[in-house]
Amino acid sequence: MRMVFPRWREVLAVFGKERLDALRDRRTMLTVLIVSLVVGPLTLFLMTEYLGSLVRESREKVVRVDGIARAPELANFMRRNGVRIEAAPAGYEEAIRRGRLSIAVMRVPADFADRFARGQTASIEILHDSTNQRSDPSWQIARRVLDAFNREQGDARLIVQGVPPAIQKVVATEEVDVASASARGSQILFIVPMLTLMLSAYGCLANAIDVTAGERERGSLEPLLGAPVARESVVVGKWLLVSAVGVAMIALMIAGYWGAARAIRNEELSAMMQFGWREVGIFATMLLPFVAMVAAAQMLLATFGRNFKEAQTYAQYLALLINFAPMAGLFLPDKTLPALRFIPALGQQLVMERALRGETLRAIDLLAPTGVAIALTLVALTAIAALLRREDIIFGRA
Repeated sequence: MRMVFPRWREVLAVFGKERLDALRDRRTMLTVLIVSLVVGPLTLFLMTEYLGSLVRESREKVVRVDGIARAPELANFMRRNGVRIEAAPAGYEEAIRRGRLSIAVMRVPADFADRFARGQTASIEILHDSTNQRSDPSWQIARRVLDAFNREQGDARLIVQGVPPAIQKVVATEEVDVASASARGSQILFIVPMLTLMLSAYGCLANAIDVTAGERERGSLEPLLGAPVARESVVVGKWLLVSAVGVAMIALMIAGYWGAARAIRNEELSAMMQFGWREVGIFATMLLPFVAMVAAAQMLLATFGRNFKEAQTYAQYLALLINFAPMAGLFLPDKTLPALRFIPALGQQLVMERALRGETLRAIDLLAPTGVAIALTLVALTAIAALLRREDIIFGRA
């Protein structure tokens, strides 16, 4: 395979022709626009709204109790510590089990007061659905309240027995969270690079197939290749069109993420989730070469297809592989291995995650994924130009 330096006048002529063809396909352009502005940013916005509601619930300090009259000491403790007591709704156990009630309910048994007065161990149940994440704040508040009440009453009983409460505290535990605000926010924003990489693969898919197998199926590829235009110019012109659509999609998505991050109404989440100009620049550095690589690779696979449907099958293999790579990164025990930067999709994912965490990036962190993407782009374009010199590729329509 050889790659002749393309003639840029020819490249621009082919690009102009492909651009007109692409603009006529309004459904594809509309799909790209909707996916760019709606799917990614809307997912981020809805997720932050959901998390914001959980934060608000955790701050309210409300505990739903069934039978609080049986535990006056517990009720007094809760009021002294600013916890609001609400009566459990009717039929709460069945409602929680069926997922209709996203809260935890504290249930005081009938024998609680008697056992408590005798100094015996008295039990209190906390009913919740562990599979319902919306019930987590309510469950955690109820559990912390009971833990604190248990410690207070335990200390009081030791004092009555003449035993210093400190004697049972062999080790004092202090929790120190060393994660920065941006690092905590990155746990929420992890979906941004993953979703962007996934959607970029599908953003180039339709156009990559249309300019290769689609044209061959329509019979418009043969006249184009018969014109006095170098194969390399034809390939680069088509690739520029596919890449331009992918870049436009990525640009709209990043702009949407930037706007969605500033539309967060919860102050705590807004402070944690930093998506400013630094992150925008790093995302662009990672994604622009990546989109160019995806466009060239999908064109290469689609060139082997005898018709549009077959080419779509081949090109989707690459999209599935790209979707798998970022997800595989979730299960890596050590994400700092230098070799991971050279794996397409995964390298971009890890660098963008580190950017969201506010970590300092070295030159190699940016150059390695970018260099691999550029190298694979050149290899794919060279291979496409070679394929378009073969008669079985050009004339092998189904």
